[in-house]
Amino acid sequence: MRSGGYRGYLFIGALQVLVRFRGLVATPIFLRYFGVERYGAWTQMLVAIGILVAFGQANLHNGLLRFFPSSENKDQVFWSGATFIAVPCLLLLAVFGVTFVFTPGFAAGDSTALLEVRTVILVVVARIVVMYLSNVDRAEGRPVVYVVLSSAMGLSESVAIVAAYFMRASFAQLILLLFANTAVLTVVVVLRARAQLRWSRPSMATTKKLLAYCLPTIPVSVSAVIIVGGDRFLLEYLNGSDRTVGVYSTGYLVCGIPMYLAQPLLVTLLPRASKLWNEGNTTGARDLVRRSQTLFLMFAIPCAAGIAIVGHQILIWVRGGMEPEWTTPLLALLALGGTANGMSLIAVHVAMLMEQTQKAMWTFAGAAVTNLGLNAILIPWAGMEGAAFATVASYGFIVALLCWMMPSIARTFDGRALVKITAGTAFMIASVCWIELSPLSFGPIVALAIAVYAAVTFGWFRLSPLALFRGL
Repeated sequence: MRSGGYRGYLFIGALQVLVRFRGLVATPIFLRYFGVERYGAWTQMLVAIGILVAFGQANLHNGLLRFFPSSENKDQVFWSGATFIAVPCLLLLAVFGVTFVFTPGFAAGDSTALLEVRTVILVVVARIVVMYLSNVDRAEGRPVVYVVLSSAMGLSESVAIVAAYFMRASFAQLILLLFANTAVLTVVVVLRARAQLRWSRPSMATTKKLLAYCLPTIPVSVSAVIIVGGDRFLLEYLNGSDRTVGVYSTGYLVCGIPMYLAQPLLVTLLPRASKLWNEGNTTGARDLVRRSQTLFLMFAIPCAAGIAIVGHQILIWVRGGMEPEWTTPLLALLALGGTANGMSLIAVHVAMLMEQTQKAMWTFAGAAVTNLGLNAILIPWAGMEGAAFATVASYGFIVALLCWMMPSIARTFDGRALVKITAGTAFMIASVCWIELSPLSFGPIVALAIAVYAAVTFGWFRLSPLALFRGL
């Protein structure tokens, strides 16, 4: 990691966790002001925005990460992608303009719904621009700048929620506040890109190369959004309640912590590995992947186990009360899903490194279909726990299939390290599972768990995280 090894990881990780944990502040405010039902609608709206952004920017930011670092004409690579992205943005703005001339029938009598639709269109356009432009810093080896910009995007949702609470705003006005925050960030990244890059005539050959690489990753992003959010839609459809979606989404927020631990590694993995790969140092690129996987599992596996033990107390603090649906099996499955999600993201980054985006596309598409099928079968039978199991199975399907289709991914796993991590986690669980969880015992449980895991994994088994950080 170019920004100082473990120090860079810790800084980026702290910032990412801060952003991901914005829900610890924003979610309770949202739930108490707008209610659980509106929270379900809010999360579904964000899922829809994610799908539209994936289609709109054609995942060309991945092309930047793969080809920009080693290109002799970086400006041309940038503008070749930017020219293509301008097309869907203009089309969306045209749709926005048409809504003032032609009012769709479903919104003819509901000006609030029409306002929400218009605002969501503007949010999608702004996020397309921000996602593409902010990845220039990531491709150029400035991960801290990229993380600051992406963190500002993540925090825009929380800022909007807090502002809506103090302003006593409506749900439609909340979406307007989200757009206002995103628009400010859009101006910042546009001005920054203008200062860094010079105009260069787009190349049709470069554009074709970018599209050939990036277009197969659109189904990857859409499928990923379906796996993350499809269960919410099916929970509402099959149960007929926004409350169920809100309760499940709150649990998903806290139990997704293991996946967040992969984010600092993913920020630098593809651009750094791509540079090594293009220089002919494939051994160095594979070693970078191996270190990243081991570091992720070193922290994610015990974190997932810890959530199953103390997650109830965290959720009580977030929600302001206990929900009967938050069972230990549900929390364990959701946390395991977060770990499997992180591994699937690392695996797909390796597929993009090897320019095997079509294999990643078919894998994620199959996982999305599997996820929807399992949800449709399991939700009526097991409710939220069925949805959580479908998530774990879907991410496991991705990792297993990619390893089968590309054995080089499987060879990057460090089996010995995984055994040591699992054993250390088992000792950790045994040391704290007998203690009754309460607000007073929460701190001692967490401290004891960390101490036991560190003593066994880092001390007894001599698995050093600092050694793994060297070279990152």
